[in-house]
Amino acid sequence: FFDQQAYRYFSFSAEQNNPEARLKLGDYHYYGIGTTANLEQAAECYIQAHNMRNPQATFNLGYMHQTGQGLPKDLFLAKRYYDLTLVNDPEAFLPVGLALIGLFFHFIRDYLAGDLVLPNTGVPTTETPTTDDNNNDLIYSSELELDTILILILGFTLGFVLYLRQRALLRQQ
Repeated sequence: FFDQQAYRYFSFSAEQNNPEARLKLGDYHYYGIGTTANLEQAAECYIQAHNMRNPQATFNLGYMHQTGQGLPKDLFLAKRYYDLTLVNDPEAFLPVGLALIGLFFHFIRDYLAGDLVLPNTGVPTTETPTTDDNNNDLIYSSELELDTILILILGFTLGFVLYLRQRALLRQQ
């Protein structure tokens, strides 16, 4: 009963262009509080709150794009929304940083699985473009290049070494 009443009052407030109320309505639709769960409706509320410069709504849109819940899965757009969250609220550094780390691993997983799609092309990123000598059309091979794997391994190794070094320096202090 109370959740339905709260939903009703947040709806009234949202009609008056209150960004916090739009955010709350999005949360209510996302989790199904006071109404049935509807991810598309939640995304619409978050977009409206984002257009009013609400950083939490912007963050939520990034998460929804990252996971493909209620919005098309688009890791590149998720990154943009996370970056916009920091522009609108620099104090959100920690949650955005953690989300970007999770997005990085999500990106790597999708890339290695061949599920990552380049924006506006529909071409999976594991397909390396080459040209056909006969007609100069792009041909795609689905081989995962050895240099890409080596760069990923070196990047993780470098990050791990820097982490260990930082830990050792903190222990000395």
